[in-house]
Amino acid sequence: MIETILSETPVFDLSITTICLITLSVVVLVLLFLLVRTKIKTRAEVLNKISEHLENRSSESAIPDHSLVLKVADEIIRIEANLSKMDPSVKGFKQISKAVERIRTNFEAYGYEIVDMLGKPYDDGMKVVANFVADESLTQGAQIITSISKPQINYNGVMIQSAQVTVSQNI
Repeated sequence: MIETILSETPVFDLSITTICLITLSVVVLVLLFLLVRTKIKTRAEVLNKISEHLENRSSESAIPDHSLVLKVADEIIRIEANLSKMDPSVKGFKQISKAVERIRTNFEAYGYEIVDMLGKPYDDGMKVVANFVADESLTQGAQIITSISKPQINYNGVMIQSAQVTVSQNI
């Protein structure tokens, strides 16, 4: 008897589109209720208020929150800086290196890129916050990025965080 009842109960398979339409309908009904309470009388005023609300909601939801990714990227750079100072024969070095590599790969899968600048030549056209330090061991005129305190992060090819770097130079 229980099996028969369970098999005859309807199963609701709602698509994302259906859920969005239901949500939109509820929002419109709530707005209409609020607008009636505020005594807006013309239909045009009601429609304007509804379209303003929907535009605000769509623009708010269109901007993704990158805060967690930015914090994790800062930690990745810190870990990589510490790894660069460690002897590769230290126990756990290889596992940590591979873990950082996996995190970078996951970031790339979601459209994030942590731009690798360490050891690269500095160019005045770079969009970075740079601190310069003198280094007589470099060849005359050389400028090399020797430290990164905040990495440059790109999301789908657009920079969302500029880098903060230290540039060693011999000028």
